[in-house]
Amino acid sequence: MVGRFIVIVIVLAFIFGRSHSFIFTKDKVDCLISPWSEWSQINEFGEHSKQRVILRYPDNGGMACPTDTEFNEVAPKVDCLMSQWSGWSEVYGFGERSKERVIIRNPDNGGKPCPTDTEITEYTAKRPMVHETANQVITNFLQRNLKTDPSPPRGTTQTQVPIGLFRHLLIIIDSSASIGSDHFGIAKQQLCELLSLICPLPDPFDSSVHNGNNRAALIQFSDDAIEEFDFDDKHNIVEFKKAILAVPYQNGMTCTGDAFYKAVQMFASYKGMRQGTKKEVLILSDGQSNCGKNISKVLPELQAKAAVFGLMIGGFTDSGMSELTSYVTKPKPKHLFAVNSFQELEELLKLIRQQIDETNPCAPFDISKK
Repeated sequence: MVGRFIVIVIVLAFIFGRSHSFIFTKDKVDCLISPWSEWSQINEFGEHSKQRVILRYPDNGGMACPTDTEFNEVAPKVDCLMSQWSGWSEVYGFGERSKERVIIRNPDNGGKPCPTDTEITEYTAKRPMVHETANQVITNFLQRNLKTDPSPPRGTTQTQVPIGLFRHLLIIIDSSASIGSDHFGIAKQQLCELLSLICPLPDPFDSSVHNGNNRAALIQFSDDAIEEFDFDDKHNIVEFKKAILAVPYQNGMTCTGDAFYKAVQMFASYKGMRQGTKKEVLILSDGQSNCGKNISKVLPELQAKAAVFGLMIGGFTDSGMSELTSYVTKPKPKHLFAVNSFQELEELLKLIRQQIDETNPCAPFDISKK
């Protein structure tokens, strides 16, 4: 009996000895650490950081965890980057020419700021001829091609008309005393002519067409800024012409800032605004502001709402030219038009109409932008 017990003990000891490493030996477990996080926001001292965290600690002699779980550095400064100055523009408006540069990269983290002089304007002794101003109105405001040579020189191509968008055009017309009742009548008549040449033809404001239409509103100003009609009031060119010609003459001062303030309020849905259309302003004036709200305070709000065009009539002082030029959107050569007199305004519209015929089709419209 004792012998059997001894044999059993020996056998168990043998089995236990052979199995010991399998039962009790553990595999090595390496440290597991997360990837680095994104950089944090830069703090007030110009520093930012990134972190990583330990997901699993090592065991049984596995690879140890790194000690660098956070990395801090002073964020690099990024300086403003400007384009080179453009060449001088053609003479436009009151006889000025300009050149521009644009911001390519804004500064960051205390880098060198961008300069404020992004445009240089100088006045010349030359003023554009009326036919030159007509061409500028056609290409930049009406956005139509000029008449083209039916047999262009070999190797040249005709300019392609871009895709058009429907417009919300807010007209601001000056009815101050310096204009005079007769000249105010001419301004209204020529404005009607200009509106009738906007694309698409034959009626740019026909609300009965299925694929959309342009809309226009009108403010006149002198001592008061008066909304004559909003974007949802008139529905075809006949209605627009009738309403414009009926606008009464105020014969007061030139409170342009008040007109700009009212204009800002016009670009709202309750005034007939729609999404996905171009927002534009056309101001007709013969002089600088002499009453009402401060121009410099209200003008940025208006220019943020819409592209501003100017059709200026008459002769001006240096300060007057500077102020009226400031009204329009950059680039100035594409938004500022000027004539010397109301008689020249009539000639301007005559030349524009002569430059437009069936050989100059309107741009195809993006009918999704209603």
